[in-house]
Amino acid sequence: MNELEKRIVDSTKDGTFLDVLYEEYRKHIGDDDELIRTLVGLHNQEKINIISEFGLLRNEVSNSNFFIIRNIFRNLLPLLNVPVEEVKSCVKQLTIEAGSDMASHDLILPFIEFCSADIERVESLLEQELKVTDDDFDHISTALISGYKINKKTYFNKAVQLLNHRNPIIVQRVIFALSRFNYNEEPELAATVVKEIITCTKSIEDEQILSTAINTLITLLSDYEELELDIIEFIEHNIGNNSPEFIFRIAQQLNYRHDSLSEGIQQLLFNFFKNLDTKYIGVIEQIDWYIYKKISSSNALDISKLLEHLIDNNHSFQIDILSHSLQKIQTQEFGEMLSVIFTRWLLKREMIYCVSAVKLVKTSTSDQIKIGFDTGQVKVEDLMYLVNKAISWFILQPLTSLNFILSILSMCSDSKIKLIEKNTFNYIALNYSSQTKYFLQEHLNSSDKNTMNFSKNITQQLEDFLQNFSNFHKIKELRPSTKQRSEYANHQQKLFDEASSEPREELSFSSLFTKRVTLYGNKFIHKRQGSNGEMVRQVMPFSKMSHSIDFPSLANLTPHTLQYFLSKFQFEDLINETNS
Repeated sequence: MNELEKRIVDSTKDGTFLDVLYEEYRKHIGDDDELIRTLVGLHNQEKINIISEFGLLRNEVSNSNFFIIRNIFRNLLPLLNVPVEEVKSCVKQLTIEAGSDMASHDLILPFIEFCSADIERVESLLEQELKVTDDDFDHISTALISGYKINKKTYFNKAVQLLNHRNPIIVQRVIFALSRFNYNEEPELAATVVKEIITCTKSIEDEQILSTAINTLITLLSDYEELELDIIEFIEHNIGNNSPEFIFRIAQQLNYRHDSLSEGIQQLLFNFFKNLDTKYIGVIEQIDWYIYKKISSSNALDISKLLEHLIDNNHSFQIDILSHSLQKIQTQEFGEMLSVIFTRWLLKREMIYCVSAVKLVKTSTSDQIKIGFDTGQVKVEDLMYLVNKAISWFILQPLTSLNFILSILSMCSDSKIKLIEKNTFNYIALNYSSQTKYFLQEHLNSSDKNTMNFSKNITQQLEDFLQNFSNFHKIKELRPSTKQRSEYANHQQKLFDEASSEPREELSFSSLFTKRVTLYGNKFIHKRQGSNGEMVRQVMPFSKMSHSIDFPSLANLTPHTLQYFLSKFQFEDLINETNS
């Protein structure tokens, strides 16, 4: 017995096996073959009991090595010589201990490999599970899949026969196992499976069985397209089935296997997404990823129809819940697709579609999407409607609004352009003077005459206005006095101090701080009670940052600036009267 073997054997006697195993694994990272051979050899020589030792492994907060040690068991499992009933209990326990981790079921494949090494293990496991079925863990599919690897005909027939078992749990697990059989050498068996599943589920309403059935049928269809007509029969028979598990399986399969499914089947399956409960995040996420992937391979109309189906058939559905799909379609690569869908929805002139269209385009004031209307869908009677939507619905995104406006100027008459100029100047240029100026300057040499003249006129009006405004601003009597500005600043500081001095009882950590919070200069000061009961004063500097935001002017009215802007408007009227 070498030093490694002696250390492992001794660790089983003093209860440190798992700790020693982890230490030895760390020594053999990247080359643990020797460690695996040693463990298997000691177990098969009955010097240690691997199953009982790993049965002590727990996934506890204090044990951060759970998955590493569990992976060692995964590697050595197929090599063990041990009764299958002992192994199945250990596999079940370690799988359940893993919880909802993505790696929770990675012991199943090595367990199948272990079982398929000896037909007696398969027969014993299947016999045990059919006699006393474990409701919490599926060993039946493991037994059938392992047996199929050894004797295809025998275990295929056994699985088909079990489809008529009186225990629904067994039926469900058999249907799942049939999706894992390899039919490449005998594809006619896949057709038999489809027919048998459809037959046995015609009079079944069990949610778990039907969910597993649709999962298995779509899996088989993705490999054997000639099964499509039979599977359509099952789909049509189950129209109206809106159980959460059934819908989730459809969404999941569309996400994973849509490339292997015909467009007709995809549409049939997508039609199940009606009256969705947005609380089922798993279903929404799978649908989101499916549409996300379809964006790259589909045209704008097809994507629009998918989204429209969700909007029309789900009362509480909000388009922005498809966060991944929206993020992708908002990229520059799919700007044309976004333009088509946005225009299509606005032209429906329905509130739900107008709101959804804006959510497609609206991101933030700092990251503004720059696309135009899809002019192929726009008629002359739609022009002013679209312009008004562009101005009013994107009041906080001037560049987005201006892009929309410029995209249809070539279709506008002179009279319409004058009206558009007026509204653009009043609602965009005055509120976002710098952004408007820089954006339109880029279009002063546009190849389109209407766009060039529009940009030139707005830019000139803006320069004239700012010059007049600058002259007006020099009149001291029309500006808030220093005293007024000081009083207003003091008033705001008083309001802040009063709000800061009120205790925040709803916060669990509010007791750490005193009621007084002082804010001044570029530092944040607060006091808290120390462990010895004394007050501790702490000073924290603010993080340094710089920003440049062009807020709408009319959104910043205060008691003093209100008078300021009223004076400005009066001045504008005076100029207009003088020039008229």
